[in-house]
Amino acid sequence: MKQFTLFVTFLFVVGCTPKESVKEKTLRLLTTEKAVNYSFTKLTIQGSTENDTTFIETTSTASFKKLQENNGYCFVVQDSLEHPFFRVPFKNIYHYDGKIYTYALISSQKKDLQKRTKLEPNVYNNLMEGQLPNILYSLQNDSTIVLKDFIINGEKCSHFQLINDKIPYSLFISKERCLPVLLRVVINASQPFIQEYSYSDFTFSNQLIIPDYEEEVKAKIIKKTISPLTKGDVFPDWEFKNLQGDKVSITSSRSLKIVYLSMINCGACRAALPYVENIFEKYKNNNDVDFHVLYPADSKQKLSKYVKDENIITPILFNKETEDDNFAEIVFKLRMGYPSTLILDRENEIAQVINGFSTSLETIINKEIIKIKK
Repeated sequence: MKQFTLFVTFLFVVGCTPKESVKEKTLRLLTTEKAVNYSFTKLTIQGSTENDTTFIETTSTASFKKLQENNGYCFVVQDSLEHPFFRVPFKNIYHYDGKIYTYALISSQKKDLQKRTKLEPNVYNNLMEGQLPNILYSLQNDSTIVLKDFIINGEKCSHFQLINDKIPYSLFISKERCLPVLLRVVINASQPFIQEYSYSDFTFSNQLIIPDYEEEVKAKIIKKTISPLTKGDVFPDWEFKNLQGDKVSITSSRSLKIVYLSMINCGACRAALPYVENIFEKYKNNNDVDFHVLYPADSKQKLSKYVKDENIITPILFNKETEDDNFAEIVFKLRMGYPSTLILDRENEIAQVINGFSTSLETIINKEIIKIKK
């Protein structure tokens, strides 16, 4: 009898009743007067075919607190991600205190701070996607249905589904913790285009957890002016890699050099592939001219797949993954449009820059090589 009494007392102390459902307890926990803080990972899955599907992942934190005057929320959402092109880590911070909306961008390359007295509805709606107000809307909507329980990462979850504008929102709530685990939004099932929000580290506090972003933005940063290479510049002594893992220095020889700059997501570069192979075949046994095909902005993983899919036989070099700033600097210095062809003399000075692609590329290169030899 004493054991039973202790059990009932424990339920009362933590604020739960045996009859309270997962949905009811989750709503009670998340509609508290306190700030709700959590971490989440946003995974975007998109592509046209199974082999062409990309996965974009963002790690974030959020803090939400209900506003009494208009039944909305003040909030702080912070994204930590990597620039998809330059691979530079940066943070986006979105902060609304109920009156002023502030956006901050912080990276090693740039710092920016913007404030507005009005939070535009479209901005607000975009920011709320996958956040606490979205979760509560999915739970409280009369059209939400309960489906069969689901196991996610070994945790038994209640499955709630809402069809909103023909788009299914699937919300999974831990049956033990009564807190969100996953929200899946299937925008397009066949392409596919799916967004998944995975939640963790729920805590509650009296106030929003606000990072000291204004001081971080104001902090002095050393900005390097990075201008693209051009005719007359000496090509830097950078070290690249080939797909076999060997380190390659373009500037190490006393030969003339042809450096062809390319990129995977470039239509003209794809069209140029057979012509580039012809140029490579012409010069591969020429001891006086080195021919290099360089992909400054693409990773080894993507290039390995690209070479296989396109049956590329020309050896290629890539910007080896070193420190972020080094990677970005090389990409910025070679920011002259893709494709482009650099002709270097024996002292590694850029004698000519040929921008773009034409079917006469081989003829144009041959003429430039003859000029330099004279």
